Amino acid sequence: MENVPFVFRIRKSLSAKIIWTNAGIILLVFVSLIFAAVGINYQYTLENEKQKMNIYISNTLSSVDNKLKDMGRVSLMTFSDKRTQEILRRYDAYEYEKQLESMEYLRAQYTSLISIREDISSVFIFDLDSLIFRHDNLDSSIRNDYEMTTFLRQIEEWERKERSLSGCRMVVGTQPEFMRYSAWRMENVYNKHCIYLVRQIKSFSPHEVIGHILLVTNMEKIRESLNEYIYEDVSYTLLTEEGEIVCSEKADYLGKNMGDLYPEVYRHIEGDSGVFQERQDGKNYLMAYQKSEYSGLVLMTRKEIGLIEKAAMGFTGITVAVFLLLLVLAAVLTGRSVRKTLRPLTELSDSMAHFNQKDMGRHFAVTTEDETGKLTASFNKMMDTLNQLIESEYESKIRLREAQLKQQKISLLYLKNQINPHFLYNTLDTIRIKAELNGDKEVSAMIMQMVNFFRLGVNADSEMVSVFSVQPS
Repeated sequence: MENVPFVFRIRKSLSAKIIWTNAGIILLVFVSLIFAAVGINYQYTLENEKQKMNIYISNTLSSVDNKLKDMGRVSLMTFSDKRTQEILRRYDAYEYEKQLESMEYLRAQYTSLISIREDISSVFIFDLDSLIFRHDNLDSSIRNDYEMTTFLRQIEEWERKERSLSGCRMVVGTQPEFMRYSAWRMENVYNKHCIYLVRQIKSFSPHEVIGHILLVTNMEKIRESLNEYIYEDVSYTLLTEEGEIVCSEKADYLGKNMGDLYPEVYRHIEGDSGVFQERQDGKNYLMAYQKSEYSGLVLMTRKEIGLIEKAAMGFTGITVAVFLLLLVLAAVLTGRSVRKTLRPLTELSDSMAHFNQKDMGRHFAVTTEDETGKLTASFNKMMDTLNQLIESEYESKIRLREAQLKQQKISLLYLKNQINPHFLYNTLDTIRIKAELNGDKEVSAMIMQMVNFFRLGVNADSEMVSVFSVQPS
């Protein structure tokens, strides 16, 4: 047994077969569980990313909307302040000193309002013909040669837009052309691009248009809001309903249209919200978007699928390690359990394989009531029956031998009994012949009668007995 190769011992060993079979089943189950865990974890990670994106979008859109609402509330000051109304109606009729006084009043009124609102970078108030007040955080200079009526016609065109934000019209563009900004300030593209809120100013009585107010927030302020809640490896794009890019982490995108840049992405943006996967710039992305009910702005976020898979695989590595540890533990425990369970059967098998006459009286303890216990009890019963048969056979042979010996004795006795009459017969026959030779016929006849008598005695055991009598010659 010691010289048998290990592979053949495995093939012949029942416990090894059971252990390897169980190990294979356990391995299959664990591999299935690993794949299931990987799939579930990936889906969980994907859903978690979707949820995080939606939360980010909701919070950020709310923050942007709050900025726009705050700007809208500032614009309402032109309606509630009588002095502002009067200045707008009569500014052209004022003398220069009165105009300067009016400018100081408006500056004190609106500068205090926007100084506590860092989101508002500029405010401009126009009457029907010209710019009468300006306050700009970037630069206070103005191009004197600019024809303001051109810009006023542009404002009137903006005011005809359908969507209203608290009575204002929202416009996305660059800083007003009539402002002479410092070149170094405009090197930041996010300062150059901005959002306008435009509102008509109407008098109470009579109710007519007397001017316009223009509030500006540069894109750097919007960008700060977008970056406030963003998390790692996620990019964003803020769009108008028409697909024009308001703000993005890529400055080159500002002022361009998403439908022109990425039509395959833009076609997914339908309805108020959604999540989808699309390929962009050679990479697969998970993308989510929501549309603001207030401003109509659409905020879209995206994250590489590869990064999501990498994050999921980090947990998968831990899962695989734990599963492998559990697999080894399960295999060891299964092996020990199988060996312990099959130990009585193994001992029984070894005993039967090395069975000899010395083991005829051997019995095994029955420790279980399962199939192994029943097989051990049956083996013990078989050994008892075999011993009984051997003893019975031995006794039968002894009795047969004794019968044979007895028969031999009877045969010898019978032979002995046969030999003595023949010997007597031959002796008498010899005497008869001697007497006849001597001429004593009477003695010879008498001896002949005696010989015939003994012959009949010797043949007494024959089945055929002659009934005629022998006549003397």
